[in-house]
Amino acid sequence: EEYGRHVAALKRHFPIIPGFGMPGWFLSVGFNIIFRRQKSPYRARWGIPHRRLFSSIAEMLRQDIPVILSAGPHFPRFWGKEGLTLYREAADKTMLPAAKTRAHYVIVTGMAGEWMRISSWGRMYYIRISEYEEYVRRYSCPLFSNICYIRSRAAGQGGQIS
Repeated sequence: EEYGRHVAALKRHFPIIPGFGMPGWFLSVGFNIIFRRQKSPYRARWGIPHRRLFSSIAEMLRQDIPVILSAGPHFPRFWGKEGLTLYREAADKTMLPAAKTRAHYVIVTGMAGEWMRISSWGRMYYIRISEYEEYVRRYSCPLFSNICYIRSRAAGQGGQIS
């Protein structure tokens, strides 16, 4: 019962468009509503310039700010089926393809070298950064494949993370 009430409250702030999902800008608007109600110093916006994407992810992780990353839908051919490969780490530390995804949000939990460690539906995977960039370039676009950039208003000049 309590869980149901919590989910219903979240749906008010994070609406889903049937057949399309939730655009990133809905995500940032929902967070900003919650941040204002809780008098939080944080603000969210959808997307940053692609050249700053990975440095911004690393900076948010250093500040313990959750990073929501989108492997966006195909654009302009929304019906495309190509996906971004998600990897699992084998016992011998090699990376093995485990799944493919598109039009999906994940949480970035770490970065090391050529890899981003992510969580998707409670499972840990890895994304090769070069493959993510190729996916964005070939099948999606930076408008849809980006991050929900969360920063503290008090951090740095002009509210940017420093």
